[in-house]
Amino acid sequence: MAIANASVTDYVRGREAAKLLSRLAMIGGIAPVIAPLIGGQLLHVMAWRGLFVVLTGIGFLLFLSVLAGLPESLPGEHRSAAGPKVLFTTLVALSRDTRFIGYAFTSALTFAGFFGYLAGSSFVYQDVYGVSPVAFSVLFAVNAIGMLGANDLNRRLLGRFTPEQVLVGALVVNAVAGAVVLLVLAIGGLPIWALAAPLFVLTASVGFIMPNSTALALSLHPATAGTASAYFGTLRLGLGALATPLVGLGGGLNGVTMGLVICGAGVLALVVYGVVAWLDRGRVKACELRPGTCADMPVC
Repeated sequence: MAIANASVTDYVRGREAAKLLSRLAMIGGIAPVIAPLIGGQLLHVMAWRGLFVVLTGIGFLLFLSVLAGLPESLPGEHRSAAGPKVLFTTLVALSRDTRFIGYAFTSALTFAGFFGYLAGSSFVYQDVYGVSPVAFSVLFAVNAIGMLGANDLNRRLLGRFTPEQVLVGALVVNAVAGAVVLLVLAIGGLPIWALAAPLFVLTASVGFIMPNSTALALSLHPATAGTASAYFGTLRLGLGALATPLVGLGGGLNGVTMGLVICGAGVLALVVYGVVAWLDRGRVKACELRPGTCADMPVC
């Protein structure tokens, strides 16, 4: 994941990077929708061990595809044989960059709320609302499709708006949707659509936040895009992993804990972005430069 995101930054930055990352996210988002369906069908013709044979074959095909069809994205003159000392120095420099850290924590907190949804939604839907496993699968798939649609819409919106504008709008929507989820679960007894609707909006907003925050963060450090991508991804997945057990702290009687995690993460993400935007006021953004120097221009 780190290398794929870094490769995008080797070619384009800013607005164009956000468009390309949206396309990557849309392709990657198809996997959790179709993989269970394919796996279920394969189990009709093979034992569960056979699935690992299939995965091995897919991995081998991907290896050959990259080997034969994916050229090196970074020109030779821009490559660096950096050792541990240079790596540590780069990580320190990234940690001191308030814009990079702001985008990273904005994305990570959003991801934490999304992980809260992943960890708690099956319990809330099936144990609190009493839906069947099949109905839950449909609800989950609809939300996944909503995220895919958001990825595609994001590419279209970036033709008229900057990544910053789309990002702040999505963050507001995410925070409001999270607050509605918490309110619905706290009240209790409301129809299932009262919860399903804001959860759909919440997951769709993630489809806008992730590609734009990633593109904005990595475009700040194109010379060290690989390290920046790894740093960014580690922080995002790390906070997501920490959020998962928090959902179960309340004992799971009414799902309020899931709502608190989702709402809290969304509000904090918006606050963090607001603070960074305030500190960054007056600075010329990469995508606001005159065309001859815009970071949207291809790097190589």
